[in-house]
Amino acid sequence: MIPLAMWCACSPGTTPSDGGAGGGAGGGSGTASMCTFTGGKTGSVPCSFQSAQWVSAGNRTTIKVGTAMGAATTVSAQFVVTSKPMAVNYSGGMADTECTIVLNDGTKTWTSDTTMALGACALNLRSVRAEAMDTFDLHGGFSASLQPDDGMGSDVTMQSSF
Repeated sequence: MIPLAMWCACSPGTTPSDGGAGGGAGGGSGTASMCTFTGGKTGSVPCSFQSAQWVSAGNRTTIKVGTAMGAATTVSAQFVVTSKPMAVNYSGGMADTECTIVLNDGTKTWTSDTTMALGACALNLRSVRAEAMDTFDLHGGFSASLQPDDGMGSDVTMQSSF
């Protein structure tokens, strides 16, 4: 596993603490949320917070961030944390925190999956607001190291702010 020690102050806002004050689309600064990547694939795509759902039976919250359907290059990020989400830093593999992040660009795919010891990831939640009993609006960001699924080419480092 590749350790990560980097946080990105990407859109929205100009500082890591600027989470905006918008709704579930993630951010109120007027700037679109982005996933930015370098390495084996360089570029960025609009991606945003999609949902955070807590399930009491397992006391786990599933957090989803990603691109809109139909985009040529897609990002799908899912984090599962023990308990309801809190404004803290989570690292994949820490205290039952899991992540699965996939970057797909046509026929090429890069993945980080802590349950398979593939790549590495970290999640930073700056603000957590309950919307209903089991759903939340979140602002924060994540960083990840993704490995090529075909074993060919370079790893990708990804950062996002939502």
